[in-house]
Amino acid sequence: MIKEKLLVKLISGCELIGKVEDDDPNWIKIDEPLELRTITKETRYGPRDDSSLAPWIMFANQKTFSIPRDKVLTISSISKELDSYYDVILRQLEKRKVKAPMSPEEMERILQLAERIEQEERMDNEDIELLNRPTRKTIH
Repeated sequence: MIKEKLLVKLISGCELIGKVEDDDPNWIKIDEPLELRTITKETRYGPRDDSSLAPWIMFANQKTFSIPRDKVLTISSISKELDSYYDVILRQLEKRKVKAPMSPEEMERILQLAERIEQEERMDNEDIELLNRPTRKTIH
């Protein structure tokens, strides 16, 4: 079967766009799914919906996912504009460099720095409290 870019709405409300294979009666397969996320923003002209595409499962290594058909609410074609937007975002994601995970030593160093900063903030707060403490002596 030819894989076609489609919108898949899951029963969870999640909307995915990707190349869908719809042959199996129990499962659908979706290649390179991007989640369509819509956020309502207040503007001076009233509320406005902004949509964006983002990886469905952010740190997954695989590109193809199988979804049980009973978790799918509907499958629909997409507009030419959304099709083009999907291609642009997918290209950007492929170009993006993946940062290597930190070593245990780097993580330990970050934790030590965070503890030192927290300790210095506590000391600053104690100094401020000391300065603001009322005294019993009146100086003329």
